[in-house]
Amino acid sequence: KTFTPNTRISCPDPLNEDGRARQIAVWPAGLGAVSWDDEGRGEWLASERPCLAIRADHELGALMVSVGQVGQVGQVGQDRFERHDIAAGTITFVELPQLDVGRHTVRVHARSGSKGTRQSTDELDVVIRIREARPWSPGVNSHGPLSVQVDPPTPTLEELWEGRVDLSVSGPVERHVKCIVSLRDTESGVATVTKRLPPVALPVTPDTWRSHFESHFQKTREAPAAYETARVCEIEFTCEELGAFNVRCEREFTPLRWAVRREGQRYLLRLLDDSGNTTPPQVARMAFETPMVEESVELARGYEVPPAGGLYVGRQGAFSAAVIMPPTVRGFSDLRCVPHIDKGERSADAVFRAIAVTRTWGSARLTGDLFSVTRRRDVLQALAAHIFRLIGGEAWASAEQSLSRRPNPFADLKRAISRRREETGIGEALASDYAALSTATSKERVRRVASLATSFHLLPSPPRREIARHGNVILRGRPPRKRDPKWLSELALRLASNPAVVEEWAGEALRAGTMRLVEVPTLARAARFLVIATDRYLQSRAAPGELYASWGWP
Repeated sequence: KTFTPNTRISCPDPLNEDGRARQIAVWPAGLGAVSWDDEGRGEWLASERPCLAIRADHELGALMVSVGQVGQVGQVGQDRFERHDIAAGTITFVELPQLDVGRHTVRVHARSGSKGTRQSTDELDVVIRIREARPWSPGVNSHGPLSVQVDPPTPTLEELWEGRVDLSVSGPVERHVKCIVSLRDTESGVATVTKRLPPVALPVTPDTWRSHFESHFQKTREAPAAYETARVCEIEFTCEELGAFNVRCEREFTPLRWAVRREGQRYLLRLLDDSGNTTPPQVARMAFETPMVEESVELARGYEVPPAGGLYVGRQGAFSAAVIMPPTVRGFSDLRCVPHIDKGERSADAVFRAIAVTRTWGSARLTGDLFSVTRRRDVLQALAAHIFRLIGGEAWASAEQSLSRRPNPFADLKRAISRRREETGIGEALASDYAALSTATSKERVRRVASLATSFHLLPSPPRREIARHGNVILRGRPPRKRDPKWLSELALRLASNPAVVEEWAGEALRAGTMRLVEVPTLARAARFLVIATDRYLQSRAAPGELYASWGWP
């Protein structure tokens, strides 16, 4: 099996002589890879040592490759390769060490240029999954009279359960195929649940299969509880003399994972620890009413969740896993949730801690019914308001809190953007624009806020820095992110609209960018005003995945 070098990164500074962006390509070498998706994700068997080929279309001063478990990139000091002074177009082959079963991240760190010349660095992460070889089982292959097509070719258990697998079965029309589904807690142990599904007529389309699997297996009494602890799901298709076909779905490796079982009106919670650490993990609970306060929990086997529900987070070294358990609702009074967050000291560290807590709530797994979704939304909105209290100040927080009690709700909020005479025009401009911006794209909103930030001198308009000169042609690049008005405006809008996922977008630049917003709170308040105003204008009809209406980011 061979692979073409389709996985590339484009470096930000166009330094090639023809003006094109510099590129680095990475692809599997040798015959060991089971699969490769051309987007930096591959799969190898545990018996193989993965080998990667790396090629840059420009000169590299240094090339470094490090390997670590997912979440610990570069922390494994011995698993590191380094080579210097590599000519453009040279292919470098890197054979990785024998890796344990699970997911690993390979970080390719390239430094362009040589000594005495201008240098820049770029990084690319490749995710490698190592799995045991699957046992061969006899049956008709995909080209026989009974043909089974599966997309993705090696689906995970999570993908199967969430309906993200396209499975179709072809064969003679009007013949029926039988199906047996088994869930196992171990790779090859005894099945915890085995169920024979009703026969289904050929051909079976992906939609037909999803409906059949959901109705006759997922919704049974035994399957949901068995799924929580299962590691493997095996599906066997048989059609008499036409043959048989097996599909095997393994759970994606995660060091920590919550298992939830429902018994009547109560939930039982269990934390599965596959990190390999001998010390027990730490477990904490955060209530919906006090989402930033952690209380330690002793998680005995079969822990029963209290009626109030809440968020549970387990931590083991660098790994963590969080789950949100719904409250038990007995009457209308149980539907109401008013999160309370202590004001605390206004500081950059307090902002970063609030963002970290928001990320935990936003990334936590949801269980139960609609109440988990609505309670989390209440908590995330309260945390967003708290973050902008820390950045924007008490006057701004008071204006936010009084929105529902004012006949003209945006008057105080508009004035609270800035009390400085030279900056009051920002609020006037946004108050005139928010209705039109409610249907604008994210880029249009960012451009508008950035334009106001530079027009009212909240941020300077730095010249684009010169990065290369070719005769009379000057190539220019963007300024550093913390000085780029567009990037800072987008950071402010993302932080105001969905702080739970802002770190995923900003990466390592989040700290410097947030500290800059603390220095320029008027920009942060303007972004928050636009988010709140458009949400109210659209009557807070947020789509799934949105915290505020129309504020879903691509």
